[in-house]
Amino acid sequence: MQHKNYSMPTRIVATSAYVGSLLNKLLLFVPTVIFIFLFCLFIFNTSRGFDITDESFYLLWASQPEHVLASATQFGHYTRLLYVLSGENIALFRGMGLVVLLGIAGFFSVALERYRVSLSGSVVNARIRWEVISFVLLCTLAYYRSWLLTPSYNWLALCCTLLAAAGLLNAATKRITAQPQARFDIGLLTDAVFVGIGGGVAFMAKPTTALVLAVTAFFWVTIHYKNLRKQWLPFLALAVITACLVLLIHALVFMGGIIPFYVHLREGINLGKILGGGHSAGALIFQAINDLKQVPSRVFALSPIGFLLFPFVMLLVRWNKGRGRETIAIYLLTLFLFLFWVVIGYQLWSTGQFSIKGLGFSGVAILSVVVSSAFLARVTLNRKESLFLERPFRPVAGLCLFLFMLAAAYAFGSNNGLIRQMSAAYVFLVVGALYTAFWIDHYVGRAILGNIISTVIAVSVLLVSVDAFNRPYRLPGPISEQNVEISFLTGGGTLHVDKQTAEYIGGLKKVAMRAGWTPGTPLIDLTGGSPGAAVILGGRIMGTPWLLGAYKGSNEFAKTAIGMASESAQRSAWVLTAPQGKREISGEMLVALGLNFPNGYARLGEVKTGHRNEIQILWKPVDDSGPVPSARIPEKKPVDVVEPVQEALS
Repeated sequence: MQHKNYSMPTRIVATSAYVGSLLNKLLLFVPTVIFIFLFCLFIFNTSRGFDITDESFYLLWASQPEHVLASATQFGHYTRLLYVLSGENIALFRGMGLVVLLGIAGFFSVALERYRVSLSGSVVNARIRWEVISFVLLCTLAYYRSWLLTPSYNWLALCCTLLAAAGLLNAATKRITAQPQARFDIGLLTDAVFVGIGGGVAFMAKPTTALVLAVTAFFWVTIHYKNLRKQWLPFLALAVITACLVLLIHALVFMGGIIPFYVHLREGINLGKILGGGHSAGALIFQAINDLKQVPSRVFALSPIGFLLFPFVMLLVRWNKGRGRETIAIYLLTLFLFLFWVVIGYQLWSTGQFSIKGLGFSGVAILSVVVSSAFLARVTLNRKESLFLERPFRPVAGLCLFLFMLAAAYAFGSNNGLIRQMSAAYVFLVVGALYTAFWIDHYVGRAILGNIISTVIAVSVLLVSVDAFNRPYRLPGPISEQNVEISFLTGGGTLHVDKQTAEYIGGLKKVAMRAGWTPGTPLIDLTGGSPGAAVILGGRIMGTPWLLGAYKGSNEFAKTAIGMASESAQRSAWVLTAPQGKREISGEMLVALGLNFPNGYARLGEVKTGHRNEIQILWKPVDDSGPVPSARIPEKKPVDVVEPVQEALS
């Protein structure tokens, strides 16, 4: 029996190929395994934690949209649908929001994969399709990077952006694969309706999101003009008509007519101007431009040597390719791209960019670096082996720009800055990077970047989610310490919170009930930074869910909002103050409204919050004999706020 003799180099190459193939197969399961783990982590902890700031604002909007008398956002009318379906159970409300978001993300992922397949002309690969779906679902969970599980205007804006994006992708896919003589079909009509619904409801969540979504849709139709042929105009027209119908139905059903809807929005915009939050269109655009101007220098700083080596590597690869050394050229390029990505990934890790605050920039950085790597591969090899490779960069670049615009649409209008707010729309940025990495692997004929990038991104979402679990937004302790069972005076079900928050909730209920409080009583919350008391007691909000403090116009803002409520509600309202609070609104503002505060009120008792360890005092009106002379409201000097305030008025 004869045995074949293999040289040592041959054995090394064979072993390396086997190990590489095995590693690639193992990496395929990383996003799926992490997604299942994080989904269980979130869904089994929906009953833990209660934030008395932003989350309370979301809950008040969902529970009392009829008492919001002026606002530029209307999201509560839609989150209320889930809230009612959950039986006003906050834990179930959170879980339903998570499932709805993932369901729409799954629809988006299927549309995205169909579009990619239509571009490449390749056969649908079930393995890659499942990998993409699980990857999209996992990265969508980055939205919960602060452990704010309650559906909000940001949640609704992301759902709408995903829905509109799926419609646009499906429309382009149908036109690419359709025969030249195909007419306007039902499928394309449905896609236009999806886009219109997404844009219309996005306006209710954040008008600024709807504005950028409209620009994004026009861009997408423009770059697919030839594929859509004469159907691009009917498609856009139907999408616009659908969006207008959504606005009309909302005005008639929720606001009682177009005029009341217009007045509601106008008054909400005026309130925002009084607050002085810098939400004007010019300020938002200027802020976004400044954020984007910083991206090139920050990305270059991640690996300046790697970027500087680009021309040298390109010349070296082309030199070998020109002399017929195709294999050597491909290996040189592959090695450079691999090492370049490793350095970028390490820098993002070491500088803390894979974190709650840096996730937005890390997504932009990954997308920028991988797209530039694809451009390098295209220019260097200049291969023409198939129709897909003859026009490789334009479709990929167009898709990546489209996804970037979607992330920008979601983030535009935020107090937190464009790039930082993109952290919640991480899915759009990294999906573009993943598809570009797949294209690079296909172009160079080596499976090197796709699975590595998907694994690194999956791990980044895991780390951010675990960090959120250990350091949830504005909670005194980690989620694992939210063990004390509590309930509110209204709503079904119970929550588990930390000991400090439980003492605050129990103390506030005790003080209020002892004085004869009944749910539905108006409550004027002058603490400025924590509207949670109205959630705990079931108090009726006054004009707006959150009387925001620490802004230049906070006193005037509160006076205007409370003044929108009826005179009887103002006189019967209990008052909550925080004398030493950083965001407290001046009580003299009530005097300007004709209320005899504090002389006409009984001081019932004080409680201490878990967040900020703030002393709050509850007051009950005992004297409504008549108005007192108006007093000038002293302008309270704004304080420096270390913690970011999520915009309550968009």
